[in-house]
Amino acid sequence: MKLMGDTMLNKSEILFFKNNRYFEAPKMLQIEITNRCPLNCAQCYKDLDNSRDMPISKFYEIIDEAVLIGVKYIMINGGEPLIHPNFIDIVKKITDSNLSAICYTSGYGMNSSLIEQLKNSSVDIAISLNGSIESIHNMSRDGFDISMAAIKLLYEHNMPFSINWVARHDNLDDFENVITLGRKYKAREIIVVCNKIAYDKRVHSPLSALDYNKLKEIINKDSNEKFITVQNCYNLLAQYVYEMPQSKTNGCSAGITACFITVNGKYAPCSHLYYEEEYSSILEYWKKSNVLKQLRCNETYLLKYCMSCERSNKCRVCRAVSEECHNDFTIGYKECPVYQKKA
Repeated sequence: MKLMGDTMLNKSEILFFKNNRYFEAPKMLQIEITNRCPLNCAQCYKDLDNSRDMPISKFYEIIDEAVLIGVKYIMINGGEPLIHPNFIDIVKKITDSNLSAICYTSGYGMNSSLIEQLKNSSVDIAISLNGSIESIHNMSRDGFDISMAAIKLLYEHNMPFSINWVARHDNLDDFENVITLGRKYKAREIIVVCNKIAYDKRVHSPLSALDYNKLKEIINKDSNEKFITVQNCYNLLAQYVYEMPQSKTNGCSAGITACFITVNGKYAPCSHLYYEEEYSSILEYWKKSNVLKQLRCNETYLLKYCMSCERSNKCRVCRAVSEECHNDFTIGYKECPVYQKKA
């Protein structure tokens, strides 16, 4: 995410961040415009009971406040975002407000008319694809044919898009085939996403240490072309691959640069940290939430299972990579496959 480039921030925002190590107001919002979804993905982490759409008036209200407080970036979240009856109006509101956005989608509901309406918007489309063939994709996601049909349509309409790939043990051997497929259909990039806890509070098919080594080799082979990117919150992999310098803007962004608004208009740190709270505004939540305060004060090098690791001063692990660290922000990642004890 290029959101954090200094060119997008004014001097007072940068100064506040340097002094406090979080921003005075969020720079990114995840907005759950619907929690309805016609698919049945094995890795899904959402409770799809009592499904509904966010009223368009509520979305407009959120965006109006977002502009006022200095938000730069919107992540359109679902369910399946494309099935919201006012999806195009949502995109238009974002574009008219001079905000940038990304929408992660299975491609369900994608058609030529929709693509043409999206072409001049400021919303990037990322198609979720966990395998180059149906049998691999379906081990973690539903709707392979739907995703592939959307990719082909986007290619035919010369519409820029990305591919969103979750790194798992059961699809790692197929990753290079996904890369080949992405190049064939002129995807802008492959976004490597962390495998987080599913609805049953377990991480399915986690990567091993050997898997991380293989993934590192694949990503490093692509380093000159930069076709493969690692999602910002997957700091564990980014540090392992790139040995990045210490930065508060790398890694988990919850309460630091971003927060989440549920379909019910309530607040949480992110869509994977569903600690739902009710406040009168985004800014009130940002300033008063004790949950966000906990996330801000727990540097990785202070976490119980991370503090003895060589990467503890750089790696800011996602709190949704295990049930243990999801339930206790101070624990750290006990099962980390790339843990390296300090000398």
